[in-house]
Amino acid sequence: MITKELESLGLTAAESKIFLYLNEHGKTTASVISKNVQVNRTTTYDALNRLLAKGFVTYTVGANVKSFMATKPEMIIKYYQEQQKKAEEVAQKLANLKKQEEELFEIYEGKKGIKTILWDILNYKEYVAFGSSGKFFEVMEHDFIQFQNQKKTLKIKSRILQTEIKEELRKVAYAKFRIIPDEHVSPVTTIVYGNKTAILIWGTIPHAILITSEQVSNQFQKQFELLWKIGAQDK
Repeated sequence: MITKELESLGLTAAESKIFLYLNEHGKTTASVISKNVQVNRTTTYDALNRLLAKGFVTYTVGANVKSFMATKPEMIIKYYQEQQKKAEEVAQKLANLKKQEEELFEIYEGKKGIKTILWDILNYKEYVAFGSSGKFFEVMEHDFIQFQNQKKTLKIKSRILQTEIKEELRKVAYAKFRIIPDEHVSPVTTIVYGNKTAILIWGTIPHAILITSEQVSNQFQKQFELLWKIGAQDK
């Protein structure tokens, strides 16, 4: 029934009945509408005012009596196009507010926690990593290999800085390597992707701090690029 379809567009039951009645019968007064759609006078006037505000109904005045009529059905399309435009504008404003949010810090624990970060990285086109040499592969083992295979499938680019590159790592890693002096070695692994920075701490139980911040990721990216310039080409 058309009234139900109108209600699905956001009209109330009274608005739907009145709008349908006006489309079927043409120009008429509120009292006639109220009687024929079986809606009390107050509710009829309230509904007519809302329909007028939406542009679905218009009126004429003759002998001090208002007669209402439905506008062209195309007004429904125009109205919802305008609503969509407003919704898009509001959504953009909300998105802009998010850009001003404070930095987000999250803590992950154990291999499962590290794996969560690895799978998050797969949503990005590229990343860089530097720090503790060999620990990633040593601790994560099968999960690391699976991650590298997924990277290759998704063609995710990565650049890695290490003080040494073990042959077993070179075989499984889908990445570009450069070698940096031992003085730049770190007990942690730092991964930068998008606006995120993951700092992996390889203790007895591995932990990770994930920082979501454009400013922080930019700073770590700059640090990486400086080290990449002085790094030796992998053989």
